[in-house]
Amino acid sequence: MPGYQFKMTTATIAVERPDDMTVFQVPAGASVTVLGQLRGNRLVDVNWEGRSVMMFGRDLHDSAERIV
Repeated sequence: MPGYQFKMTTATIAVERPDDMTVFQVPAGASVTVLGQLRGNRLVDVNWEGRSVMMFGRDLHDSAERIV
């Protein structure tokens, strides 16, 4: 699913990469672009507002809707 875009329906936890490992929330209504493969509940690389972050695949499945 690389390149697919999702719109967050609820605020969801993400981790900033590569060195910080800062945890924050991507707000509801935000769009993210998947950069890796969605495989269950594993972390997947996504782009959010030009930032490289990681989110759990399950969170994308449960808290977002695919828009592209």
